[in-house]
Amino acid sequence: MLRFRISEHRVRKLGDTFHRCGTRTIEAFEKLDVQYRVARSISLKCGKLSALVMAINGTVTYMLPLRGEDYWKTFESFTIERCRFGRENYYELLDLVEEFTRRYNKRLLNSKLNRLSRIRACLPSLLRVLEGDLEGYWRALSLCLHTDRNSKTVVFSVKMAYYGLKSAGLRVDLPRCLSIPVDRRVALLSISSGAINTGGCMDIECVQSAADQLIRTPKIVREVWRRVSNLSSIPPLGLDTPLWMLGKYFPLWSKRRILAAALSEGLGNIGEELKLLINELYFLSPP
Repeated sequence: MLRFRISEHRVRKLGDTFHRCGTRTIEAFEKLDVQYRVARSISLKCGKLSALVMAINGTVTYMLPLRGEDYWKTFESFTIERCRFGRENYYELLDLVEEFTRRYNKRLLNSKLNRLSRIRACLPSLLRVLEGDLEGYWRALSLCLHTDRNSKTVVFSVKMAYYGLKSAGLRVDLPRCLSIPVDRRVALLSISSGAINTGGCMDIECVQSAADQLIRTPKIVREVWRRVSNLSSIPPLGLDTPLWMLGKYFPLWSKRRILAAALSEGLGNIGEELKLLINELYFLSPP
């Protein structure tokens, strides 16, 4: 069993790097994020309740049968074909997400359907999200689901609501009090960046094995990115976007190959900050 420790030096370096990149770089990543693009597409086709349908689907986005990017593209097509979101159609949104879950998100299906049932019972308290009250929605959702506020799906649902609101043209800020949602990509980069010391992992197999253990103790991961957030003045959920997007390239395990892949997939608009972030997030990987 590995013993994980936070590297203060690497946390400071990451904080400095993200501070140099700034919010403009985070916003550039957001606009290229497939989840934001899905939110934008649904917003254009389905109207102002799109933030709510994104948020609700976010609560059951775990143990996916598809890669995350493919899952959200499937949700986009499914929703656009069916949406008729009017003023009073809140419960129809739940029906839509439930139908999608039954068809395309069947792992732990009963657990996911139970979660949607709880949301149905307390939906009125969640509608504040449509007014841009993300922190209030976060607290209400946690109470509704009887779940820790820092749990991955609760904070991820807030992020999807944020994307839904922002893509519809609303000015809304991410609450700084929310933790980063800890998934495997975030766990991998927490180690590959050197922010969490494993006591000697340097090769890809060791880092992958360590991440499988680390994800079962998410508190230390949240603490790392909370500190990076404080140093960079970027909310943890804002940091999550470049981590999630760049984390997909982990299997390449080479800074040069990761940069080439990112550029080939359209991330060149990020600018010089892209290379800077890859160098720091993949600190342990070979050139």
